[in-house]
Amino acid sequence: MTNTNFEYIGKKYTSGGLDTDNFIVLEYDEYYRLQNVEELPLFLTRLAPVGRLIRETPPLRVQSSTVKRISEPLADGSVTVTVHISCSTRYDTLETDVFGNPVSENTPPWFLRPTEFRIVSATQEESVKCVWPGVSSITSYGGFRIEFLSKDDPVPFMNSAGELLDATVSRGLAQMSFSYNLQYVNPNATWLYCFKTNKYNTVICDLDFPERTVLIQNISMDKKCDYNNNGSVRWTYYKVQIQLLLDPDTFNKDYHNVGSHIKDGGGLAKLWRWNRGRSYGSLADYYESQYTDGEEIPGLMYLNKNGDSISGFDGQGNQIPVYLNGCIFEPIDFISLNLPRVR
Repeated sequence: MTNTNFEYIGKKYTSGGLDTDNFIVLEYDEYYRLQNVEELPLFLTRLAPVGRLIRETPPLRVQSSTVKRISEPLADGSVTVTVHISCSTRYDTLETDVFGNPVSENTPPWFLRPTEFRIVSATQEESVKCVWPGVSSITSYGGFRIEFLSKDDPVPFMNSAGELLDATVSRGLAQMSFSYNLQYVNPNATWLYCFKTNKYNTVICDLDFPERTVLIQNISMDKKCDYNNNGSVRWTYYKVQIQLLLDPDTFNKDYHNVGSHIKDGGGLAKLWRWNRGRSYGSLADYYESQYTDGEEIPGLMYLNKNGDSISGFDGQGNQIPVYLNGCIFEPIDFISLNLPRVR
């Protein structure tokens, strides 16, 4: 980028004091001479950015940089620009870097702690697989009524005939977001890593997350340049903003192991039932049984873990649910994102 042709003249303190929370506030003017007023737009990009550390005792942070006055052009066309700087000891980052060292004006931006840290509650819709009965379940045996299931115990989400019911429910999660600086980053991360979950245990902003409990929802990054008073480049880096979804139960989910076919001889065979609904298997199994009341099963049934038969039935004649467990989001190593370990 072409350097703006200007000269730093000096500065003058204009006011100072304490705010209502006893943070130091300080204001001063800086003076520059531009060879041409048309260079003002490019000159503005060289102003001290918000958050720049100013070496004072104690150190101050820039709160704003504003052009206050522009003189009339001199005979050679140059102008004098007055920039008003507001500073304060109030800032939302700790005055130590990510390594625990005191922050100074020589601390690279990528050593600074993350900012704009925030955690809020979030919700996620997912399929219902069980329900807690409103009353205790009872049954009869030998003329006696026997309570066999407490209402505090979950039961499969089925109707009284044992058929699967389909519904979704909102479940509480958490959403975490923050900004941090990196010296180098792959810009393709904004689309390569979205909706991926952590493959390994990871520490982010002082929080320890087991594998598959963090989901990257959004990544954005801006290339930044900080400049010295003479317009030379001080730091070049990337400001990364990231939004994560946190699930303490992991993003592994149980899903119904249901189907209308079973494995049979290396292939798939349609499910049939016979013997008054007591026997299940393939069409070939039905022929071998020599029963004549067979029918193809029109709906879905729970399969066993191997997928070569259906699951069993409980004492009430309801099929015992079988679930498979897995994650629909690809697990990846978060190491390339260099997420901050401290807050």
